[in-house]
Amino acid sequence: MIPRFDLFILENGAPRWLEAVDNLEHAKSRLKLLPAVDLTNHFLVLDQKTGNKTVLSAAEIHSTKPQALSQQTAT
Repeated sequence: MIPRFDLFILENGAPRWLEAVDNLEHAKSRLKLLPAVDLTNHFLVLDQKTGNKTVLSAAEIHSTKPQALSQQTAT
C-alpha cells in the first residue's frame, strides 16, 4: 500500500520532501523524532487523496501540550 501522506519541511518558503506516512497522527509522531534545531521551522503534511495540507510548526510538534492539527484545503 502506498502511504497517503507526504511530509515536507518548509525551507525559505519552499517545501523539501522528507518521507511518506499512512496517517496524520503517524506524521506528527515521525516529525517529533526530527531534531528541533530551529523551533521556527514549519512542516507541511500533504494528503495525497484529498489535497488537504496541514502546516505544523516545530514548536507545536515538540510542545508537551496537546495540539489540534490545523488543516487547510488546497486551492
